[in-house]
Amino acid sequence: SHASLRGEFTLSRLDVGKVLLDVLSAVRDHRVMIEANYTTLVTSICILEGLGRQLDPDLDLFTLALPILAKQAVSDLLRR
Repeated sequence: SHASLRGEFTLSRLDVGKVLLDVLSAVRDHRVMIEANYTTLVTSICILEGLGRQLDPDLDLFTLALPILAKQAVSDLLRR
């Protein structure tokens, strides 16, 4: 149940920026060409994640995102 996941996805526990930076590092090491927009997106995510962590490290992204994702899923199903 999603209740058991509460607190697991707080900004203080997640480090999405590190994962994305690791991907960029692997891309660079293997000389893979990527669009500049992807690099800009990764930079923006890292900045926003750091800012969010400073403002509210206990913000639970899962709890915040669940209603938005559910609404989108229902909307997608109704369009089919």
